[in-house]
Amino acid sequence: MSWNLLPQQLQHLIYSLLCTPEDKSSLLLCDRSTYASIMSQTSELHVDITRDTFLPSPNTLQLQAIRQRVHTLHFENSGFVTAMHVTMMQLPLQLTYTTLRTLSFGRCMNMQRLPVDLPPLLDVLECGGCMDLTHLPDHLPSTLRTLSCKKCVRLTHLPQQLPPSLHVLNCTGCTSLQSLPELPRSTHTLDCSFCYKLTRLPSVMPPVMHTLDYSNCMDLRQPPDNLPSVVHTLDISCSDLAPLPDRLPSEIHTFICQHREGMVQLPLLPDTLHTLDVSFCYDLMGFPERLPAPLHTLTCYGCIHVSCLPCPLPPTLRVLNCGRCISMKWPPDHLPLTLELVVSPPDL
Repeated sequence: MSWNLLPQQLQHLIYSLLCTPEDKSSLLLCDRSTYASIMSQTSELHVDITRDTFLPSPNTLQLQAIRQRVHTLHFENSGFVTAMHVTMMQLPLQLTYTTLRTLSFGRCMNMQRLPVDLPPLLDVLECGGCMDLTHLPDHLPSTLRTLSCKKCVRLTHLPQQLPPSLHVLNCTGCTSLQSLPELPRSTHTLDCSFCYKLTRLPSVMPPVMHTLDYSNCMDLRQPPDNLPSVVHTLDISCSDLAPLPDRLPSEIHTFICQHREGMVQLPLLPDTLHTLDVSFCYDLMGFPERLPAPLHTLTCYGCIHVSCLPCPLPPTLRVLNCGRCISMKWPPDHLPLTLELVVSPPDL
């Protein structure tokens, strides 16, 4: 077939495959109104899949020049994927890039699984909002440090053995997830908030864990037995079936405990605490006689049975929110001069 007889878009595509411009650092697959340009000096690949997406065949992405250079690959659905989901499934199966470090799937609604053989040196794997994704590969790359599968509402379980180098696990909004595997000792951040069917957490948290969020886990009955002392951020809001920790970590900075039914009193608050939020704890009767000295934010919005605040309040306090505390005596004695924001009980 003569070159001139080829469709103009196909001519552009073939021409772009043969070019090696030095100034191109990203690859873009465009919709039908433009054309797909693939550059050999690619280091970052973005695939924006819309309702009218034009995609080249998977073999096109197998060009050796690209395979040797790409390190970041994003699949993002900014519209509606219809018939193109078959191509979406084929594309990832071709990914054997040895240099690929970040692989991201965003809102790929029709993708039910990830490829079994992921790139061997992957650092970051994200599949946020992939609402048809049902499971992850049993064996993830051993180099993986960040695994994010937030809002994958059909995901029922994670691999039984997570990579030993994993630092961050984010599965917030995975509403079908029922349990978590044991975490590697390297994991320092776990966000499993809004996992409504989650019934238990790993019994032992990694010793380096510093951020833990299991808020809005309505069915959670078995929290961790002991929290590492280095945990500095803890959110246990709206997890009424899970008992409160016997003691808070000794180095905690932020403790968020909103909407906890049946919590009459707080656990012992360590002297490292900077932020305390107990909003809408309707059964809470009061605070300890003394609040931690470094405290700079205290929020007890909607605590209807709290009648007074400790006296004196910490001299470091900057934010005090007592809105809708209908039983509270106001104003409290000796408000700190450091206060920058005060929300008093209703209309006072």
